[in-house]
Amino acid sequence: RKRLVIPHSASSCWEHCWIGGQGAWAVPCKPAPGEEPSIFTQTQVLGSTRGPELPTHSTNMLELLLHTFIHATLQFRSQPYAAHACRAQAACMRSFTPEFTAEFEQLMLWRRDVRRFRAEPIPEEIIDRALAAFTYAPSVGLSEPWRIVRVESSRARMAALKNFESANAIALNGYGGDQAATYASLKLSGMQEAPVQMAIFCDDATTKGSGLGAGTMPEMRRYSVVGAIMQFWLAARSVGLGCGWVSILDPAQLSKDLNVAASWTLVGYLCVGWPEKEAVTPELELQGWEQRAASLNLTVV
Repeated sequence: RKRLVIPHSASSCWEHCWIGGQGAWAVPCKPAPGEEPSIFTQTQVLGSTRGPELPTHSTNMLELLLHTFIHATLQFRSQPYAAHACRAQAACMRSFTPEFTAEFEQLMLWRRDVRRFRAEPIPEEIIDRALAAFTYAPSVGLSEPWRIVRVESSRARMAALKNFESANAIALNGYGGDQAATYASLKLSGMQEAPVQMAIFCDDATTKGSGLGAGTMPEMRRYSVVGAIMQFWLAARSVGLGCGWVSILDPAQLSKDLNVAASWTLVGYLCVGWPEKEAVTPELELQGWEQRAASLNLTVV
């Protein structure tokens, strides 16, 4: 491990800067001339009084970046200096390396909708880190309308599973012939195996953001939730987790079973766990249901 001591302001204290791509991280240990010592310098983080130390031999830039900003959120989100960390991100970031760009592309390629999970549990700190990605997601008017419900009790999980099974049977009746047979063969949820399950809602009645950007397009709140889910999905995938988005459900019934506020609208039900196997090709493509488009549908006007 290697530490680089540099003078820096309190506003950029906790955040780490990648220096020249050589594995040296700027750490909060020396205030800039004329400034008071940073409020972070004696904060215990991962067993260190000077901020978390990361291995200098790591070449996974995506992992290092996610570790930095997600851990910062978890440690300091509820404290006054959360804003300092955000400003520091802009102050520290120079440019992403070609290696980072390539790894990020691989992350998107290997982000699949997973429905087959191993039974082993997920450490809670890993889930917390992935969930912290919600706090960095964009939202219309900074409304942050996402509402997350962890579905853990056997009663709630059974209600959700029965909901899916009923909706899935109705959906099957809408197909005929070979397509019906193919549909019946598909595994469309991991609700019986996934160790972590969450229902993600949009609070359509939130006053946060004062309606900015949602007056003419109120659906932007739900789009914001979708974007936040994708950010969570990528964060989860970066540490090896798989995620399955279940949409074959009766939203009104699930909302009733989970006893959520009337203003909350279901956006997605997520199953999260360790995948049985990794795949770069979507399962629906492998099973012959549909093929990816060969080109992007792009129109210039």
